[in-house]
Formats: sequence, structure tokens, C-alpha cells
Amino acid sequence: MARDKVLKKFATSLVGGHIFQITSNNLKMIAVGESFTIPRSSVDTVVVESSGWVDSKLKVVGSGTTLAEVKMGTRQANKAQAWILENIDSD
Repeated sequence: MARDKVLKKFATSLVGGHIFQITSNNLKMIAVGESFTIPRSSVDTVVVESSGWVDSKLKVVGSGTTLAEVKMGTRQANKAQAWILENIDSD
């Protein structure tokens, strides 16, 4: 279950051991052994590429290019995708 905390121009969510943060300028993901930071303005969409019932890749896409991807469980990837898309455009 995702825990969300939303502040003015700042949002963070814990999904499956991955911490996602959206600030006024960036989308960040932090997990054990991996992380990424992407300028918020570069993000066009977030997609989930399933490779079975258990494993998926969460991909952040901008200008037709994969800007970042992270391997995680399918349920967690779908929750993270929904959360990011819901919060990335909110001001």
C-alpha cells in the first residue's frame, strides 16, 4: 500500500521499497542500489512494461525516449505509475 504525503509543490510516495519524490523542478526515485533524477519538464508520460505476472519495468518517457527505468513488481509499478501521473502535473 502506498503512503502519500503531499505538501505545497512537493509530493513523496513510498511504493514497494522505492521512494518517489516530485518537487517543483524534478522527479526523483530512490531505492537501495539505484536512483534517478529527471527534470520535471522533460517527463511526457510514465509507462509500465510487463514481463509476466510478477516483474515489470516502470519507464519514464520524454520526447519519445526512455529517460529512466526501474525494475519492480507489477502491482507496485502500476501504483507508482498512477501516483506519478496524478502528481506530476499538479501545482
